[in-house]
Amino acid sequence: MFSTINRGGGALISGNRRNFLFLLIILLVGFWFRVFWVFASRGYNPGDLLYERLGINLLHGNGFTAMDRSPFTPAAVRPPLYPLWIAFVYWMAGQKIAVVFYSQVFLSTITILLVYWIGKQIHSRKTGLLAAAILALHFYPLFYVVFIFEVVLYSFLLMCGVLFLCRAWKYPHQIKSWCLAGFFMGLAALTRSELFLFPLLLLVLTAFLRRALLKGVVILCLAMGMTLLPWMARNYIHFKKIIPVSNAFYGVMFLVTTLDESEYDQKQHPSAFDKQPAVYATNYPMVVKTFEIFGNTSDYNELIPYDKQAVAVGMANVKKNPVKYLLKRIKELPYLWFESGNNVLDFVDKRIRRTSWKMLIQHPQWEIIFWKGMGLLITSILPYGFALLGLWFYRHRIGDLIPLISLPLFITLIHIPFWIEVRYTVPTFPCVFVLTAMGFWELKNRWARS
Repeated sequence: MFSTINRGGGALISGNRRNFLFLLIILLVGFWFRVFWVFASRGYNPGDLLYERLGINLLHGNGFTAMDRSPFTPAAVRPPLYPLWIAFVYWMAGQKIAVVFYSQVFLSTITILLVYWIGKQIHSRKTGLLAAAILALHFYPLFYVVFIFEVVLYSFLLMCGVLFLCRAWKYPHQIKSWCLAGFFMGLAALTRSELFLFPLLLLVLTAFLRRALLKGVVILCLAMGMTLLPWMARNYIHFKKIIPVSNAFYGVMFLVTTLDESEYDQKQHPSAFDKQPAVYATNYPMVVKTFEIFGNTSDYNELIPYDKQAVAVGMANVKKNPVKYLLKRIKELPYLWFESGNNVLDFVDKRIRRTSWKMLIQHPQWEIIFWKGMGLLITSILPYGFALLGLWFYRHRIGDLIPLISLPLFITLIHIPFWIEVRYTVPTFPCVFVLTAMGFWELKNRWARS
């Protein structure tokens, strides 16, 4: 009997070592891929440098302001946490943009580890390992490491929140887990503003699918609200109104998604922000003015009046023809999730990103069709297909999967009226990849039994 137990214990230890070795290899591969990407992409468009300006002002003690000279007027044009991260990185390692990219390599690698823990928590070690491997190798989480965008920090904080939410879902009497989930969700909302509405969807899903956990979700909401409260108080003191996170640029997003396709084709002409059609100057002067300010001004608070005008124009466009607006949003919705790897493949061939599928059907270029097709297969069709299988196989316990399905669902719903591009879904990819791994292993097991 003792020898049997000993052999079983030895097998368990051996299994743990093997899992640890696999995890270590995945982390190292993910890390070196990201480091290589920083080297390979030097000179590429660095992203939204307004974040950097805010961070530099914080570093120099000027407060949270978008101005580059005195007087440093307070601003709320971006959520505060990513500029704070930039300021911290510059303070630690010097004011060079490359150090931000390397800090994002670190955050992105830690996110891979978090995804392993989430998969292990919600299903199994094998699921965690496979989900971590997919995240380590996938194009888009890798791609955004070299941009001044909030994507990497946002992904890291979201997955911290999801990890504690999964634990709270499993052990609902642990108040600490609910509080930590709310705290990290609050930090994530201070990185990307839309997330402050997430508790509403979480409450609805819990009420319908896991009513017994409503008390815990309320605790999460309170913890998230307390995390946001200091920033909201600061905004009220400066602006005399309630601004949960930030207050700018939503109008432009709304406006450009309500234009006729003859005026603006978001997918075929992604550079339209830089080269507006002539009709903009006549019909939408506030958009032209917005980009003039964005390119030249030292005070981004000047954008807010034009932002409000853009909201008004967008709402008027919707009211004129709401059915057409809804159909257009539904038509564009797949672009929120399905992509051909264009941004990454653009490094290989500059034509790829500017070549739409419609143009390729009319004038076939087989090499580009092959690479775009492979990008679509690898980045979207395969992972999402297995994720849907995972949802189908575990449909009987859908309430247990709310920590995974709630965020992708929320991001989809919140972006329907606004700007649609794959960047906004990247932070929720880890949740999808856990479902992908669950679907893969369950299909493999059923195949083996058949």
